[in-house]
Amino acid sequence: MDDKDLKDFSNKVREVLDVSERETDRMFLKSSLIAFAFVLLIFIAPSFFPKDKVVVTQEVILKPYSDEEVLTSLGINALGVVVKEINSLAPLLEREGDKQWPVASLTKIMSSLIATENFGLGTYVPISTEAVLTEGVSGNFRSGESFTVEDLVKSMMVVSSNDGAFALYEYGEREEFTAKMNLKAESLGMSKTSFSDPTGLSYLNVSTPNDLQKLVQYVYSKQPFIFDISREKAVIIHDNTTGTSRALENINSFSGVDNFLGGKTGYTDEAGQNLLSLFSHNNRTFMIIVFGSEDRFNETQRLYDWLVSYL
Repeated sequence: MDDKDLKDFSNKVREVLDVSERETDRMFLKSSLIAFAFVLLIFIAPSFFPKDKVVVTQEVILKPYSDEEVLTSLGINALGVVVKEINSLAPLLEREGDKQWPVASLTKIMSSLIATENFGLGTYVPISTEAVLTEGVSGNFRSGESFTVEDLVKSMMVVSSNDGAFALYEYGEREEFTAKMNLKAESLGMSKTSFSDPTGLSYLNVSTPNDLQKLVQYVYSKQPFIFDISREKAVIIHDNTTGTSRALENINSFSGVDNFLGGKTGYTDEAGQNLLSLFSHNNRTFMIIVFGSEDRFNETQRLYDWLVSYL
């Protein structure tokens, strides 16, 4: 190899080394940016969650089947359905999870939450004539009686008392009470939910299955006694004015069942039959939501039986 060839060879080696060095620098820069982004995600991302939102962390479930095929095979005619583990990211089954629907007395889950967090369970609330005249007689309340917030929550969650809900609405300054219901929904990220009254009688009380599950997650985590009450076959409430007590028999067909952890019924002509149910299975908690059903308890039972067989 003469001097010219040697010089050309040396130049090519230097070019290769320069390219390799630049590529190494680019790889180092890329790795550094990825590491920085990961650290940013860990420390900054939590601030973007809604204030009261219950953060869920489980992995997304990959399913080899169509939800609609399964629901059809089970004979589920409800217009909205969600079946999922209480704090999982993804549902096991879903139908029209983001479609707004009148929630009827499922509203009383939020009413119970607002009363509990704002008034205190031991606070006495008077029963007015207007409250007694609210549609429905569940709870057998009489004008002039006085019950604790806890007892009125019992009446809402066990017999779906509209009188009890209205009494709390009056005690909470009426529109101020519903404003707090809507603010709570907003803080939980329930973007398709709106409340106009505390009972659910109005068709303007709307939500979606996916929004409702956010409320259920929060209540189950922060105020679990609300669902604990709803699983009892019967509860006792005490009138402070007369000193008398009475029993309220649960209208939920699942009450008293060992693996039933609580829930809420709802019905109006516009909504049809709505039902939220919590069940335990293998030390895990699952929720089943059906909107617009014509046979809510049987459909929920079939969904639970499928859940057990699937898991």
